[in-house]
Amino acid sequence: MLTLMATAVGVGALASLAAVAFVVCVEFLNEVLLISPDARSRVEDRPGLLLVATLAVPTLGGLAVGLVHALAGLRRRPTGPSDVIEAVQFRTSLPSLRTGLVFTSTAVLSL
Repeated sequence: MLTLMATAVGVGALASLAAVAFVVCVEFLNEVLLISPDARSRVEDRPGLLLVATLAVPTLGGLAVGLVHALAGLRRRPTGPSDVIEAVQFRTSLPSLRTGLVFTSTAVLSL
């Protein structure tokens, strides 16, 4: 019983750290790529930079996500929690760790 509880606490702690890291990463990218309103207000005296950021950031982000998926050899749709639930219910194979890591990293890029 104690081992099961310790495992649950460990998995919960790792999941919460991963969620916090994801949010911090998205906030950082929002500031650096001039996506957040606060970051945009700091450079509003340079309209050319705002125009370039508004056009280039989504375009380059989409290209980066497509390139990562192409290089990783992932041609099917992204996996998510519903795929894990389906695999458990129908006793089929779970999505691979590599697939999960690739789709998680590209989710950060796409946000």
